[in-house]
This record gives sequence, structure tokens and C-alpha cells, in this order.
Amino acid sequence: MPLTFWPATPEHCPLFPSKPASDIDKWIAEQAVVLLHLPPRASPSLAQWTEYYRRLAQDAGLTKGRLQIEHNEIAHRVLSFWPPQKLRAMGLSLKDEDHCWLRSIFRKHRKSFSFLQHLVVHGALRPATWNITEAIDEARSIALKPKHVDNIPDNPAKTNALNPDQQHWLKLLSLQEAKAARQQHPALYARLYRSQRAWLTAVNKDHKRPTQPERQSRINWQARDTEYLRCLQELAIFVTATSDGPRRSHNFWLKRLKAPSTLEKQLARLPLTQAFIQRYTETVADFQIRRLENSYVDLKERMSQPQRWRLLRGSGLSEQRLTLAARTFLNALTENSDVTESPKNQRNRKRQSD
Repeated sequence: MPLTFWPATPEHCPLFPSKPASDIDKWIAEQAVVLLHLPPRASPSLAQWTEYYRRLAQDAGLTKGRLQIEHNEIAHRVLSFWPPQKLRAMGLSLKDEDHCWLRSIFRKHRKSFSFLQHLVVHGALRPATWNITEAIDEARSIALKPKHVDNIPDNPAKTNALNPDQQHWLKLLSLQEAKAARQQHPALYARLYRSQRAWLTAVNKDHKRPTQPERQSRINWQARDTEYLRCLQELAIFVTATSDGPRRSHNFWLKRLKAPSTLEKQLARLPLTQAFIQRYTETVADFQIRRLENSYVDLKERMSQPQRWRLLRGSGLSEQRLTLAARTFLNALTENSDVTESPKNQRNRKRQSD
């Protein structure tokens, strides 16, 4: 079918008056242009953004004390500036939940926030003349204090100036491991972790109990291997006496012994048992051949040359499910009616010769 070309002319593409952009959309576009024209520079770290937003809340009078943020008041300011339908259109709806993005941006930053999320906050808390460059420069200029690291004494457990919490913790470590002591006395552990973290880490390491040596096995695996082999040999006499029955798979032999699930995990310690199972395990091809053989013997008593479809029906197989070896065997059965020795007898004779 030939394609029709439609030229972009006023006849085919009529002009419609576009809806004028709102002031908010224009402001977002202006900030995006400013951001795109910034030269390459290092981004503020997550810690710097954390401190920046803490100071932003303080400057806006939205904190209690130094650390507590007035999240509800911040949400009220944002909703006063941004229409809820606009936030919804940008995928930034505010929810009265603890994991709301607006609450997360004023907490410790563990991930980056999107350009629009930053704009939503600053549009509500900063004057109209503000632009995104100011926020980035201010965040990059924040100097963070290095974390204080206590000097660890050579032997913290023998330090003379131990407070009651430290003495209590040492007493607990003399009776149990650090993990058990922490679970039973979480408040004590929390106080020490906040005020004496280096000391706590050192004494816990000093009182770490050595792992228990591997216990010697009390099972005579050699005797058990011999016992399993004897049981399997007796079982094989009855199983191989008939050509019927299910497939003699790996699990077929294991499940006829005591505790098969445990036995399977310990087969590496039972070389005789493992060798027997590997030798007598019947593959899918062997199982199909056995079924075809049984069907052939049964039909041979009633007809001189069984037909292929009868052999498949009698064995419960189909052309689609036949393996390559079983298909070759079936072809031999249907092409040669004078079979002097059955495949079963051939395999038994070969096994005896081995």
C-alpha cells in the first residue's frame, strides 16, 4: 500500500493559539536555563546538602531549637505557594507520611533529590529573586567539621577512670558475649555507644570469645557406607528381577534407604554407596528403552511384527518425547522383526561381563 505524504502546510497543519504559560512554569523554565548554563563543577556532598537544608529551615524560622524541624509548617508553606494540582502534575504530591519526600529532604541526605524537588522547596521558602546557582554555591561553601575520633588506650579495660556504665559493661562482658549483653541491656549499650564509642569497640574486641573448634564426627562413616551398600545390593536383586516399575533414578535408590535427605548431603563420605548409585541409576533414555522393550515383548506374543504406533501406545510414549537413543532403538525394533536377543538380555550380559 503506497504511503501518502502530507506536507506541513497551514492547509494540513492549522495553527491553534497556544495556552500561555503560567508564572510558575516560566519560573521553573528560567531556573532550568540557569542550571544548564552552569560550567562543570563539583557537586555538594550529601553531608553539605544536609547542613544546607538545616540552615534553610533555621533561616525561615521553621525549627525548634537547633535540630528539630517543623515539617508540618514547611508543608503548609509549600502548599501556600504551589497549587496541589501543580505538585500532582509534577509527581511531587505531599503526603502526611513519615517517608514523604518533603520530610526526607530536611533530614540526613542519603540520596540525591531531583531538580524539581529542590525548586519546590526554594520557591516556597526563598524570595522571588532567588536562583538555583545561589543554593549550589552556598551548599558547596559549607565547611563540615571532621568527625571526632577518640584516642583508644592500649588497654581500655584497665583504664583507671571508668564511669559506672563502663564498669557495668565490663562486668557483663565477663559473663557473656557482647551481642547478648547488648540485647539484654540496650539502653546501657546506647549510652556507651554515644559517649564512649572507641572504648566500647575496643573492649568488645578484647572480650570476643574464640570460636569453638569443629566437633569431631561421632559417626563411623566407613561402617555406614558398608551397611548402605549391602542394603542397596539386596534391593537391586529384587528390582532387577523384573523389567517393570518406575524409573530407577538417583532418588529412586536414595529414598529406599533410611534418612534419604541426610544421606544425600553426606554422599561424599560414602564412596561405595555413591559408586553403586552412579552405576545403577537409569537415565531417561534407558527408562524409555525399557518401556519400549516391555511393550515389544508383550506385543510379540500376539503378532509377528508389532507396528510402531502400537509400540508407542503400549509403552506410554510419543514421538515428541522420545530421546535420541530411544528413537534409535525403536527404529531397530520396527525395521528388524527377527530380534534374536532382547536389548534387556544384551545389557544384562554386558553388565555381567563388566
